[in-house]
Amino acid sequence: MRKTMKILIPLLLLGLAANTSGAQPTARTAPPPAPPPTIGIYFHPTPNPAEAILGYEGIKMALEENGFEESVGYVDRLEAASLAGLKVLILPRTHAFPRERPESAIRAALRAFVEKGGGLLLVNESVGWRRIFAAEPPFPEIGRGVGTGDTYQNSVSGGVGPMTIKYVTLAVEPAPHPVTSGLPKEFRALHDLPDLQPGPAGRILARRNGGGAALVAGTIGKGRVLLAAPALGLGERNLEEPPNGAALKLLLNGVRWLAGTE
Repeated sequence: MRKTMKILIPLLLLGLAANTSGAQPTARTAPPPAPPPTIGIYFHPTPNPAEAILGYEGIKMALEENGFEESVGYVDRLEAASLAGLKVLILPRTHAFPRERPESAIRAALRAFVEKGGGLLLVNESVGWRRIFAAEPPFPEIGRGVGTGDTYQNSVSGGVGPMTIKYVTLAVEPAPHPVTSGLPKEFRALHDLPDLQPGPAGRILARRNGGGAALVAGTIGKGRVLLAAPALGLGERNLEEPPNGAALKLLLNGVRWLAGTE
């Protein structure tokens, strides 16, 4: 045993000396932090079904799968501090805001964001239709939602009635625009959508066959606004679903136009 120890101790000391006199081990460096998102999707988790936000996940997945994975993220507050640094903000189909966040303050924050150069995509209910912004749309000079849509509009919050699985046809206006570039002349969308009533600064890009406008675009100050009647990111029976086909092309075109890259 003593003989073994006599052999081990010099070896241990030799190892320590080599470790202290030689090169130091390379320290592991943490990966650089991810850049802040430049495309924000409004999503505020809530247990209240009356404050449902629909399509947020479907939109995010579609953008992540089509080249925007490093630049898209969620925004849970619509105020100046949360919107700083964003180029594009997307409001999915939103039924209500938390009571402590008045619509007047949110309208003011959205307008300031756009006037300073931001791009804003308002989807379905968010244009100012049956629920949020129903009394006062955020951009009446661009447009607002009218009409009744699906008769089972309250099935999400009330838990009654079948979800809509009916489709309508949207027809693209012949005059070219970056948002509708490459879209087919006609494509389908789920029925529960408003007719858009354009304001004096709104340009109609697509219409619902037998109905009103379905896409309206315009500029406010240094920024851009796109109103989209279809509930992008939402599939049949109100399931989160990434847009595909013409709806995906519409989303990608819209984001690029709002960002000022097209």
